[in-house]
Amino acid sequence: PISAARSPAPAARIPGLLGAAGAGDLAAEIGQRSPLAVLATREETLGLGLTLLTADDDGERALARFVTADGRRARVTIFVRSGGFEAIDPLAAQARQVALGELPPASDVVATGTLLLLLGFHRHLLATLALSLTLTLPVLAGVFAGLLRRPTDVLRALVPNVVPIVLLLGGMGWVGIGLDVATVMVASIVLGLVVDDTIHSLARHRERRGEVGGAAAIAERLERTAPAYLLTGAILAAGFGVCALSDFAPIARFGSLSAATVVIAVLADLTLVPALFGRD
Repeated sequence: PISAARSPAPAARIPGLLGAAGAGDLAAEIGQRSPLAVLATREETLGLGLTLLTADDDGERALARFVTADGRRARVTIFVRSGGFEAIDPLAAQARQVALGELPPASDVVATGTLLLLLGFHRHLLATLALSLTLTLPVLAGVFAGLLRRPTDVLRALVPNVVPIVLLLGGMGWVGIGLDVATVMVASIVLGLVVDDTIHSLARHRERRGEVGGAAAIAERLERTAPAYLLTGAILAAGFGVCALSDFAPIARFGSLSAATVVIAVLADLTLVPALFGRD
C-alpha cells in the first residue's frame, strides 16, 4: 500500500497537475532523514521510513492521514491551480485513471476533497438558479393574471421584471464575470425586489383604467409610489454597495452587482411600466 500510494511519476503525466503526495512520499521523507539512508536502496528507504513512522505515536497519526491501519485504503493528495469545474473535472478524471493504472485490479478510486465539493455545490447552484427562474415566471404570470385579468397585460407586466435579470446576466457575461456561489444569488434577490415594485405600480390599475384611462391611471399610481421606489432603491443600493468595499472578492462582486441591478430594477419600474401601460 505504501508504494502504491506514492505516485509522483505517474502524476507528472497529467497536464496541469502541480504535484502529488501520498504515504510513500511521507515514508521516503522520513527514511531519507535516517543516517542509514545513504546505504539503502529506494525500497529500503521506504521500509525504513515506515518502520520509523510506526514506532512513534505522532508518526502513526501522520501515516493514518494517508493509509488506513489495515492497508486497504490509501489517499493521494494532488495539487492543482484553483479553477472552475470545466478545468478541475478533467484533471480529477485523469488522476483517477492514472491511479487505477497504478493500483491492483479491482481497486476503486474516488476523487474527493474540498475543491471538488465546492465545485459540486457551484454546479448545483447553477442548476437550481435556472430551475427557480423557470418556475418563477409561471408564478408571476399567475399573480399578474389575477391582478390585471387580460393576457396582454400579463405579458407586459412581465417585461419590467425580466429586463433587469437579462441585463444582469448579459452584463456579467460581457465583462467576464462568472456565476459563482456569491453572484448566483443576485438574480433571485433582485427579481423579488422588482416584482414587489411592479405589483404596487399596477395595484388597482384595472379599476382606475376604466374610470380615467390607462395613461392617467398609471401616472396617478406612480405619482404616489415613485418617491417610495426611489428612497427604498437608494437604501438598498447603498446597503448592497457597502459589500463592494470588502476585500473578499466574492462578497465584493455580490455587493456591486446587487447594487447595480437594484438601480436597474427601479429604473425599469419607473420607465417600462408607464411606457407599457400608459397607452390604453
